[in-house]
Amino acid sequence: MSQGADPRSPAHEDSPSAGAMPTRVMVEARAIVKRFGSNTILDGVSLAATSGSVTAIIGASGSGKSTFLRCVNLLIRPDAGELFLDGQRIDTDRRERDLLRYRCEIGMVFQSYNLFPHMSALQNIIEAPMIVHRVSRAEAVERAMGLLDKVRLRHRAEAYPHQLSGGEQQRVAIARALAMRPRVMLFDEVTSALDPELKGEVLATMRDLAADGMTMIVVSHEMSFVRQVASEVLFMSGGRIIERGAPDSILDRPQSPELSAFVARIMD
Repeated sequence: MSQGADPRSPAHEDSPSAGAMPTRVMVEARAIVKRFGSNTILDGVSLAATSGSVTAIIGASGSGKSTFLRCVNLLIRPDAGELFLDGQRIDTDRRERDLLRYRCEIGMVFQSYNLFPHMSALQNIIEAPMIVHRVSRAEAVERAMGLLDKVRLRHRAEAYPHQLSGGEQQRVAIARALAMRPRVMLFDEVTSALDPELKGEVLATMRDLAADGMTMIVVSHEMSFVRQVASEVLFMSGGRIIERGAPDSILDRPQSPELSAFVARIMD
């Protein structure tokens, strides 16, 4: 499907076939534009991620993938376009502090772990729920230990970041994002800084989240993960979505010269 296709309405529900559950669009971006000076980084990018889906965004460095994720999370404010969360339009012009509730609904994990170095893994996870959501320490700790179980790191709860491997730090970062109970999770090249033997730990955690029904938008160069887990793949080039479709279609039967060249490079 080309970038010019009509985006789905945020309130859209597919007409279910017999026995099928209707889907709803959890997060939608419509015609997002972002410029830095005279450079157009995003040129009308649209995406509609349904509840429980995994949307993978692929493309060469500099194609706009990370900037787009930051626009979805409003860490960067788009210059044009619209954002919707579960059917509600987000006013991107609101004051910074007024956007905090929206950002809590859209968790994000980055390439760099960004853990507080002076805090243990457990302390890193409980800090935001206690401050932002004002939950008690006991509740925050209980939630955090459950999340450390989920990422297989309960035994490292009292370890500090410098005592953790890169893969362990990234899994703590995922647990920290999940502690805010987001409705959508964004992952921006979260394995690219890891040694090959550590990538599997993080990808396994992401597979578990997908299996649990978490709505995810993932920027990744891990094509085996994309092929196995993604519901839809978007290929970006030059700040635009050039192709989108099912993983096998995108990776095995590219239609554009840009995607053909990208696939040839990554498969070498």
